[in-house]
Amino acid sequence: MTDEELKTLVASIAIGQKETDRQFREQREETDRRFRELREETDRRFRETDRQLRELGKQIGGLSNKFGSFTESLALPSAEQLLVQHFGVEAFTKYLHRTVGGEHIEIDGFGFNNGSRNDGWIVEVKSRLDARAVEQTLQIMKRFHSFFPEFTGKALYGLIAAAEATQEAVLLAHREGLYVIRFHGDLMEFVEPSQTLNFTPLTVPPLR
Repeated sequence: MTDEELKTLVASIAIGQKETDRQFREQREETDRRFRELREETDRRFRETDRQLRELGKQIGGLSNKFGSFTESLALPSAEQLLVQHFGVEAFTKYLHRTVGGEHIEIDGFGFNNGSRNDGWIVEVKSRLDARAVEQTLQIMKRFHSFFPEFTGKALYGLIAAAEATQEAVLLAHREGLYVIRFHGDLMEFVEPSQTLNFTPLTVPPLR
């Protein structure tokens, strides 16, 4: 191979390499472009899904609040009537709430009587009675006197008014010493404790 032929070969190889580099660069740019488009589309879909989930959460929360308010509007008058009939409650107030030292407490209903009994009745309304509802009610009973010193002289009892309650949930509430009322037709009535359970109402003693 002559020098001239060698030069021609080297030049041809160089041109071929440049063409290969150009094609590779174009392929890489095309791959990068497609990747960016795919990432942008994926991000857009994620944002849209996140927006839809937030909107769904708002709708569900709104329905839950409406259903809760509806349940309270039906349950609290019945709870008041039952407390008057069975325990001689003299006064009843809806929705007690107070903030003390940065801590907050909310109670759906509170009935009480004075005189020889001097009792207080904490009423919690739940759309569904479950273990969480029982625990919440117990915690409210424990904290009540520290938030409402005007009632510290009263012994406290707990009552859950539930729109829906399984036998297991009712049994759990009764084991904890909580009274339960639930709908029977259009009215609410006390759920009698099981005959196999020696029901003893939980009492938070008054503070002296």
